[in-house]
Amino acid sequence: MSKISDFSDETGTKIVIKQYTPSDSTKLTLFATNADAVNSMKGFVQAKRVFNSPFHTKIQKFKDSIILFAEQAHDSTKPQNEGENFVCGSVELGIKEAYVNGEIQKFGVISELRIRPDYKNKDIESKLIEEIEKQGKERGISIFYHQFNQGNDPVQEALVKSGYKAGNESTLCTKILSEGTKTEPKSKIGAEEVQFHEITKARAKELLRQYYEKKDFFLKDVDEYVENPDYQGTYVVETTNGETYGGVSLFAEPQESQMMLQKFIFPVEYAYSKWAQIPVMSAVSVCTFALYYVLSGKMGVAPRTSFTIALGCNLGFLFAYSKILSSMKAFSGREPRCRYVGMFYKGNEGMKENIFSMLFSNLDNVAYDKGNRRARMLVEKNESLKSAVPGGWQSYMTSTLFYKYGKKQEEGTETKKGFDNFSFIDPRDW
Repeated sequence: MSKISDFSDETGTKIVIKQYTPSDSTKLTLFATNADAVNSMKGFVQAKRVFNSPFHTKIQKFKDSIILFAEQAHDSTKPQNEGENFVCGSVELGIKEAYVNGEIQKFGVISELRIRPDYKNKDIESKLIEEIEKQGKERGISIFYHQFNQGNDPVQEALVKSGYKAGNESTLCTKILSEGTKTEPKSKIGAEEVQFHEITKARAKELLRQYYEKKDFFLKDVDEYVENPDYQGTYVVETTNGETYGGVSLFAEPQESQMMLQKFIFPVEYAYSKWAQIPVMSAVSVCTFALYYVLSGKMGVAPRTSFTIALGCNLGFLFAYSKILSSMKAFSGREPRCRYVGMFYKGNEGMKENIFSMLFSNLDNVAYDKGNRRARMLVEKNESLKSAVPGGWQSYMTSTLFYKYGKKQEEGTETKKGFDNFSFIDPRDW
């Protein structure tokens, strides 16, 4: 743990910025849990982030990385409780090389920018960004960027204040996977015979490069994509002659940390317990008979009509209850999840939609068989293939890529190298 710089906030409190080492993992895990806590709707919803691996696990998927954190300097004139956590902010930077318009440049991917709630509005975000940019520039980074979910105002404000500007937008889509999805590993599309299958890493790298090298961004070392520990394979549907094909890669959802829902009106653990279903079903039965009694006895509605209305209302309640439980389970990270990343296509344009429909239906089964219960996919606003994504996906949220140049650009270069048409999503970035 080494001090890099320090500053004083507007109240005179001294804040020290330090370089992260693995020995800091425990206190930074505790800090992240506090910083990411959710307590809204007047206490009806509570959640927190739980780390299942060392704090630095995610960022180590990049060959080179930097982690900085801010800590309040201890005031020797005030008592300090043993084990008290003074960490008030952190930021991570993954470093990689990629082609931009055919030129190799070094990128810094900013992530996990957090500020402890009681330390917000003390300029800590800007100081952390400033310091991590300084270290990034020393390592030759020419472009910094951060992809964040819209609505994360403190992060957006800090980035804009530090000179970042909005680039491409993406929509995060989600889909529930279920057993027994209809699949056709071999089929015909028009007169063409097509087949679904997994391809080797070598061919995956070749096809990805062929598709994305014609766009404005792609990783210099494709091994960073296929050798990712979350990588579960690349799958294609292609014609027998190989002239027309569409494909996408499957990645496990990282489980280093996740949001765990603790309370949704009542404790979540109770909701998932099998013993909770007994009083719920009993209550539904009582409500059914009570509503039937009110309708037929007090209101004079015909018995058959009363029974139909009462039963319909309570079946509707059970349906809504099951949907709420499903949403709670998804939000709390209890479902094993995966990602579909890096769509590519070549060949007959008239076959595109049918190719991707067959691809996704078969891939859903593969993902389910691997233990996943929900799939997610980030679809870029300007991605030409997004129209070929089949139905069944629900829009979850919108994310925006903010970027900033790490070194002075020549006049007129900025538009050419902008990120308004960012074409390749690195699974390590989100």
